[in-house]
Amino acid sequence: MDQEGAHMGDAQRLGVDWTQQQWGTIDAAVASEVKRVRVVERMIPTTKVGANDKTVAVDRIDALTRTIDDVTTIPLPEISVRFLLDKQQVQQPELTRALSLARRAASDFARIEDEVLLRGLAFVANAYRPDGRALPRHADIQRGQDRADYDGLAGSARNVAYGPRRQSHQVVNATGGVSDYGHLIVSAVAEAIVILEAAGHMGPYHLILGRDAFIAALTPNAPTLVLPKDQIEPLLASPIRRSPALDAEEGVLVSVGGDPADRVVAVEPTLRFIETTAQDQYRFRVYGVLAMRRKEPEAAVRLLFPP
Repeated sequence: MDQEGAHMGDAQRLGVDWTQQQWGTIDAAVASEVKRVRVVERMIPTTKVGANDKTVAVDRIDALTRTIDDVTTIPLPEISVRFLLDKQQVQQPELTRALSLARRAASDFARIEDEVLLRGLAFVANAYRPDGRALPRHADIQRGQDRADYDGLAGSARNVAYGPRRQSHQVVNATGGVSDYGHLIVSAVAEAIVILEAAGHMGPYHLILGRDAFIAALTPNAPTLVLPKDQIEPLLASPIRRSPALDAEEGVLVSVGGDPADRVVAVEPTLRFIETTAQDQYRFRVYGVLAMRRKEPEAAVRLLFPP
């Protein structure tokens, strides 16, 4: 059954008096908005698993012994973003307000997804959240009973697959407090590529930068007026990406040859009707189930540009 067919077979949707065409319009809007906002999905390959799967084999590769761990599993977090509609808004034929809130929830979902995939998860105050970030009040993350921290792509690499820590898989270039530090990003990327090659990861490479680092990469170097971006991108397989999921003066360079990391997806972002409240409001959520699987953690290098 295709995704739309699966949606229409969802008994919970029967609680809303929308036609199949109206549900299809909402579903298309959610999918389009998520695709527009996502960053990680554009670079990291996706592996689909069953919609009811709660865990996935870690498939961790030991580069020294050339073995793979297909026994250990990691949970698949469920991300939810909720919103409310009143009865009049639900009954609006064009669904103008429903579409507005569904798109907003989808945008929030995509942002939180990137935070989880890049930063990882932490268990704080009896709840999950992206490591180092607070969740909006209308959002939550479920992950079963596993309370262990979950590494994201830009987290400090533990190098458990690489064995001896001959490289830190982290490059730190202090900026001295200046904002035009693009030349430091160029040298950091070059050093990161050397680190990745030493670990056996020969590319292709993708680069994601936080806000200030991205601005610096697009600021001309005085006095030549050469953009650091123009020196970096010939080394990459795609244009430099920016993501608010990263800290402002942070970046991550990742090698994707041989699929050393993948997005494991059980449920793509989907709109679901939850319930009608006592105040005759309709409660919805955009939710999805997915995780970053770092099969070879040493295939990513974290870049830091502190003042």
